[in-house]
Amino acid sequence: MENLRLVVNAGGDTDTNGAVAGAALGARLGYEAIPQRWRLSMSNPQQLLDLADGLLSAAQRDERSAGVRANPD
Repeated sequence: MENLRLVVNAGGDTDTNGAVAGAALGARLGYEAIPQRWRLSMSNPQQLLDLADGLLSAAQRDERSAGVRANPD
C-alpha cells in the first residue's frame, strides 16, 4: 500500500492516479492484499467480490468475441 500512497502524494490528478494505481495493484495482488481494517469497514465485501467477478467475466467475453487472447505468451 505504500506505493499507492506515493502515487497519490505525488500530486497532479491524485484521484485518477490513485484509482488507476489501486486498480492495477488490486488486479495484481488480489482481495487479500486489502488491509484487514479496510475490509472490515466494508458494509458488504461479498458485493465487491461479486462485482469484480462480473467485470472479469465481461472482459473475458469481450476478448473472446474480439479474438484476443487473455494471457498471450
